[in-house]
Amino acid sequence: MSSTRIPAVRRAIISDLLDAIAESAPAEDALPGQRVPAAIAQPDYARGIIDLLTLFGAVRPTSDGGTVEAVSPQAGWAIRMIRTFIDNDAPIIDDWQSRGVTPIGVEQRLIRATDLLAALEYRRQSLVPGAAPLREVEASVGLISRRGDEGVFEILLVYDPHARAWQLPGGRYDSTDATPTAALLRELHEELGLSATATSEVRTIEPMPPVHETRMSPTYGLMTRVSFHMYRAILKHHYFANTNDVRWVRVDEIEAGKTTDGMAIAVGALHIQAAQSGTQIVDILASPSTCGNATFSSAMPIGSDSGSAGANNRLTRRHPSSTALGSQ
Repeated sequence: MSSTRIPAVRRAIISDLLDAIAESAPAEDALPGQRVPAAIAQPDYARGIIDLLTLFGAVRPTSDGGTVEAVSPQAGWAIRMIRTFIDNDAPIIDDWQSRGVTPIGVEQRLIRATDLLAALEYRRQSLVPGAAPLREVEASVGLISRRGDEGVFEILLVYDPHARAWQLPGGRYDSTDATPTAALLRELHEELGLSATATSEVRTIEPMPPVHETRMSPTYGLMTRVSFHMYRAILKHHYFANTNDVRWVRVDEIEAGKTTDGMAIAVGALHIQAAQSGTQIVDILASPSTCGNATFSSAMPIGSDSGSAGANNRLTRRHPSSTALGSQ
């Protein structure tokens, strides 16, 4: 592995500067970042680093140059990865001699920040095998199931176009969410089009043991540690999935990791839940709900339907038998 041969004293200056700027990045939960005094960039050598990051579009200085900040969470992660190369005295690109272009995604390379993040992360993992995830998030997801026409368990999934996969309904914990339960109710409203008052269409929400998954994020191309708050959600009525973004998926498709029409299914949290309990997914679905643990302490108006992916999905009361079978 080649080295940059940057003197240690200058590498220390760059490392400290990059660390401070990375900390200024806004968070994924919408909390704003904090600007960094430009005076931290002393000597002028460090000022040049900020200018270079500005050229990349990763840093935004004020008009008078008094303070700077990373422009997005993606910019913050990229800057942290650059610091990894500085700290290890390793070049970002190790081979400047080979010819030929990797064909995957050539037409989009370096157009989006996520393309750069994915390339940097691949390089970081090769440089530091098992490197700790740069991104850590909390998410709330709901397990809603029923028995289909053939008596086979089905799980309600939503399609994530960024991840290009079917997933459990839910999403990241937001700074506006009072509790993880509130986060789930908000996501059920946004993704499934449930009414703004959760208690009118959701019978119970039962917490399941939390699970943690470390994986490469298909959305950001970063090694990510996700802490999942999982709930079994039991609806009052049958849910009729009538858009391309929501569908009932058979448990055998879940186990196979893809739908019958070949689309990817990403429900790692559910697989981990089954592994932790030493059972199978179908056993989790068949187990009775302990409604004594159900809670609506966070039930609240969750917002309007405008812009929600599931705004055209609604509960239908035409199949009451599905509720008796669980709709969990």
